[in-house]
Amino acid sequence: MKFFKEIFKIPEALAHCDIPCGIYETNTLLVSAQTVIRMVEVMESIPMDKPSLKDRNNFIRCVRVKEDHAQICEEQLVTLWADFFKPEHIAQFPDLHDKVWRAIKLASENKLDVNIQKAKELLVACREVAAMFDQVKVEPKEDLSGSVSDNPDAFKKKLLG
Repeated sequence: MKFFKEIFKIPEALAHCDIPCGIYETNTLLVSAQTVIRMVEVMESIPMDKPSLKDRNNFIRCVRVKEDHAQICEEQLVTLWADFFKPEHIAQFPDLHDKVWRAIKLASENKLDVNIQKAKELLVACREVAAMFDQVKVEPKEDLSGSVSDNPDAFKKKLLG
């Protein structure tokens, strides 16, 4: 590895967590929760009395997308809970643990079942967590050594020297 660093002059990047500060977001979480709802709606519209081969294929595809997006919700929530939220956020939001835990449980329940009510509850729970995040998030900082910037030109310049 040292050999490659020397030849390609790769700068060392350091971070105090597994995701460099400033890239946390809730858009992925919310879109995934909305996708779970949409997939349940589509599955509920597929005729079950005499489904065609195409209907059965669509149902299976919807199940897969629903489960994938419920899993994305779960992963996004766990990342916010474990990596982003700090003790000062818990002081500000005493119900933070309960709300995040409830949202994670709803993500799991949506993988296990086809239930429009549970899908809608997932979106509400994700919106509650996103609202807490929006109140305490810090915008990415520009031009810090070893950091990821939200300015791609500055990042490229730093990376390429």
